[in-house]
Amino acid sequence: MVIFWFCLYLCDRKDLFIIAQEADRVLRKSSWLVINDFFSITPVRPDYHHKKGAYSFKMDYRKLFDWHRAYTCYSYRLYDHNNHSEFTDDKQEWVSISGLKKNIKA
Repeated sequence: MVIFWFCLYLCDRKDLFIIAQEADRVLRKSSWLVINDFFSITPVRPDYHHKKGAYSFKMDYRKLFDWHRAYTCYSYRLYDHNNHSEFTDDKQEWVSISGLKKNIKA
């Protein structure tokens, strides 16, 4: 299993494919990938409020994997960053958690 937990939103965009490639390399033929990170329907780059001059990146991080037929998303949920059990209309607070399975037949 590979778990990305609130880390992809801080990664340089040019490194995302390398990160996805490395996750794919270490995942076995029938294994799970969990992604929990900030979400946006379309990619956005807001200011990172913890450090002036830095940015965070919000997107649907499932798209790094589920475009490929080896990956299937079995679980997906949007929730409010501040209140984990509820949804919010405030798009700035959207977080998604996804469970994808890599399934390659031998």
